[in-house]
Amino acid sequence: MLKIFVQMAIRSAFKGGLTTSINLLGLAIGIASSLLIYIYVNHEVSYDRFHTKYDRIFRVLSIDEALGVSNSLVGITMPAVGSVIKEQLPEVENTVRLQQVGQALLTYEDNNFYTEYTIRAEPSFLEVFDFELKEGDPTQALSAPYKAIMTESMALKTFGVDVNPIGKSITLDNQQAYEITGILKDINEPSHLQLDLVYSMYPAASDSNLVQYLSSFNNISMSAYAVLKDPTMEEAVEEKIEPILRENDVPNMWHVTLQPLKDTHLNASNVIFDGLNQNKGDANYVYSLSAIAIFVLLIAAFNFMNLATARSSKRAREVSMRKVMGAGKVHLIFQHLSESLVMVFSAVLVALIMVSIIASFIELPISQDPSVYLLTNPVSLGSLIGGAIILGILAGLYPAIMLSSFEPVKVLKGNFSTSKKGILLRRTLVVLQFAVSVAMISGTAIVYQQLDFIKNKDLGFQKEQVMNIPLNNQQLRENSEQLKTTFQQLPGVAGVASVSSLPGSGFGRTGLRPEGMSQDDDPWIVSIMSFDEKFIDMMGMEIVAGRNFSPEYGTESDEAVIINEALAKELGYDNPIGRKVSGGGPNERTIVGVVKDFHFTSMRHKIEPIVMQYQPNANGTIAVRLNAENMNSFF
Repeated sequence: MLKIFVQMAIRSAFKGGLTTSINLLGLAIGIASSLLIYIYVNHEVSYDRFHTKYDRIFRVLSIDEALGVSNSLVGITMPAVGSVIKEQLPEVENTVRLQQVGQALLTYEDNNFYTEYTIRAEPSFLEVFDFELKEGDPTQALSAPYKAIMTESMALKTFGVDVNPIGKSITLDNQQAYEITGILKDINEPSHLQLDLVYSMYPAASDSNLVQYLSSFNNISMSAYAVLKDPTMEEAVEEKIEPILRENDVPNMWHVTLQPLKDTHLNASNVIFDGLNQNKGDANYVYSLSAIAIFVLLIAAFNFMNLATARSSKRAREVSMRKVMGAGKVHLIFQHLSESLVMVFSAVLVALIMVSIIASFIELPISQDPSVYLLTNPVSLGSLIGGAIILGILAGLYPAIMLSSFEPVKVLKGNFSTSKKGILLRRTLVVLQFAVSVAMISGTAIVYQQLDFIKNKDLGFQKEQVMNIPLNNQQLRENSEQLKTTFQQLPGVAGVASVSSLPGSGFGRTGLRPEGMSQDDDPWIVSIMSFDEKFIDMMGMEIVAGRNFSPEYGTESDEAVIINEALAKELGYDNPIGRKVSGGGPNERTIVGVVKDFHFTSMRHKIEPIVMQYQPNANGTIAVRLNAENMNSFF
């Protein structure tokens, strides 16, 4: 019987001709659009879920309540916190401390390579997180000084296919040798921790500096993760950490909080100094995209249902003849439901083909073919099948019931007319379709305005055609002046400057005491950067009071600072030029200039106070502005 229903449904679809094609294609486009959004959303919400302790892992963050700070959630904490809470709090099962190294120069024999995601980690790294070793012992891989593990891809790049990396020695930044003790399987699951090389944070017997650093409560410089025995103990652990901090003379302006691992990717946009979590998402974007996917699917579904209902009246004579030939009401209902289900599943199949074709032109966050990804994922496969069945039933139920209730004699005599209920239903569907369309258009207009604002907002500096060259090893720093001179001589270069880091790349923070402030008072905490005399002009930044740095004064590096408008306002200075500030110590500096406020963090954040120092020599970065007219000559 089912086979007959399917055959009849296929014949009916072919008889529908252009109407059927339009209906099927419209539904397929709606489903394909929603599936593309679903792939992105599912990828965003699946970050770090492959860890077995996912629901019990928490990041240890700091809260900065110092004067001058508006963005108070900090992605790093005091080095000692990670070990102390494991030792003193029974609610904590395990902890691991990490340090971001980033790009590093790796040397093997006479070959040099650059890593992109190097981190330093305690031996418990492979106990807390489920990064799988392809080779090596996870319990011993980082449990000694100067040991390292690397991913398969990094091992292949460094050693090639003919060399077994285990036991081989590499050198990082021309300074320290490390033995390779393990090979990590490449990470194919979404993770906020990107890594290609991990080396041990395990003090050697002679390394008293590292031992002292790891037991320090005097600075904020370490990423830490804690595994709780029960995820509901989060608040209790936070309360118990507070007295530990005060016992170790941590200032009252600093606190510690826990962030669930599930919030690390989508709910950390307000966390600063979050070096290990650079590829952040945004929960609001995910919610917005999910709403768009639902709206698109609703529009397609309403359109499909409306066309299916309208087309049903044309089949009254066909149904009446079937009744005359003995077909029962249940038989007719199942026939029309099967036709609707065949149409919907056909639309799903066409949508999957569309998604695979579109994926070849756009970049999706998955490595698999999207159709394979959707059909091998139990959740997406179940959603596809369940959604198709529900839509097929909803679209076919009313026509099935209406047509099966016709009186054959009236229809065959030509006295049939569409019922008022049928007309009302179609009108209701059309109204709903237009309402959802208006909502989508309005939302699109709002998003466009926001993107246009971000695109055209004055950041306080000119970001176009600026190239960032990090000086991340000793050799580059030693030759920085030669590099700057070489770049400046290239025809495609409009300017070169030294800077600690470019806006948006993250700055450090420092304590600041304005003149007259007592040494007993807590200092202002402000962001800090350094650069040479060429940086402000090269970046198109505006000095609104005072002057720029100049080597002509001879003592700029030790005696001068430039501040932004936000700091001048916070300090209450109408004319800050000539005022004295100190970094919490006895050495005072004179404010020689005020820069117009510029966005140096996310535009979601209020512009914070920042102090700028003069550093004419080697710094963290060389910034190169390219000339747009002859940029190709640079490359």
